[in-house]
Amino acid sequence: MIIRLLSITVVFLCLSTTAQENAQASKQATTQGLIDSLLNELGLDDPQFDPNKGLDFSILPGPFYTPETSLGVGISAVGMYAVDKQDLTIQPSSLVITGLASVNGAFGLYLNNSTYFRQDKHRIYAYLALSARNETYYGTGYAETVKQGIGIDYHHNKVHFSPSYLYSIFDNFYIGPGYHFSYSDVGKPQILPNGIYNDEVLNYPDSGRSSGFKIRVLYDSRDLEINASKGALVELQTVVFNKNFGSEFQYSKTTFKYNGYLQLTHPNQHLAWQFVYNKATGDVPWTELPMLGGNSGLRGYYQQRYRGDEVALSQLEYRRKLSWRHGLVAWVGLGMIRNRNESYDFSKTLPNIGVGYRFEVKPRVNVRFDLGIGQNEMGFYMDMGEAF
Repeated sequence: MIIRLLSITVVFLCLSTTAQENAQASKQATTQGLIDSLLNELGLDDPQFDPNKGLDFSILPGPFYTPETSLGVGISAVGMYAVDKQDLTIQPSSLVITGLASVNGAFGLYLNNSTYFRQDKHRIYAYLALSARNETYYGTGYAETVKQGIGIDYHHNKVHFSPSYLYSIFDNFYIGPGYHFSYSDVGKPQILPNGIYNDEVLNYPDSGRSSGFKIRVLYDSRDLEINASKGALVELQTVVFNKNFGSEFQYSKTTFKYNGYLQLTHPNQHLAWQFVYNKATGDVPWTELPMLGGNSGLRGYYQQRYRGDEVALSQLEYRRKLSWRHGLVAWVGLGMIRNRNESYDFSKTLPNIGVGYRFEVKPRVNVRFDLGIGQNEMGFYMDMGEAF
């Protein structure tokens, strides 16, 4: 009798456990189904790009956060299109429009366009940014920028417009001209209580206009620009700003970038790495100096803190796609900053590590949540797309 009761009890417990697991699985499936339906309504869950729609738009509203802008709300519209609907062998062209507003008074409107046509022999890139936000100036070079709590606050209104045209001289290799325009209005600075800078030390005008022409050389074998899983991007760009071009300052900026991507033995695991070097020479306004940090270059460092005549960074990131829409990343990185009057000292590198969560809102388009840790500081980021 006791054995029979024990048997019945065990069977009952097993059935109860199975019922609970089924209920949890059913609840999870229902939640996932609701999220899938919502994303589908927003046009974010179409498995294939439809060139017959003309500009195939998807809209994603939601919150965001970066150390520079604080918490805010924004909306991103991602449009994809084909210049030649009969040639779908090349990746679709894209137009990304982003608007944002944050609790610390930051506003911004950003347009990023990439157009591919004639068997990808021709490319047109265009970037437009209109922004207004509070920032902090900590000086330039390693010696000044590593100091904690020393700087001035200012309000920065900026316009940035940068188009370029590239022509393929052979497979994956492009070259072409471009134009760069930026206008900054920084107003009157507010010196922090323990700050050491003043108007004379900063020696900057209330506004400044930079206008120049550039040349770009590009090698691009990535399978998809917005979220590459294989291939490489190698880019060399030089911009010359001159008063004959309408610039108030005469200087030049050179940028070298190398991004590499590798699929590991498991199809859902990838490695991505990047090296970037920026150098500015001449009468460079401090608002246009190369900077390190932010939501893509060494996440975890406040972008406005680290600026100088030369900036270099490298980062290695492991990416793993999990079940359903989930994904994880982890990275390590190093950065270096110096002024032209400072010697090279590799003991003054800035270390960086971080982890992140990915949520796929459209095939190979992720919302990312990154936690980056740097030297004596850290940052949390919510943004669209991969960091690089």
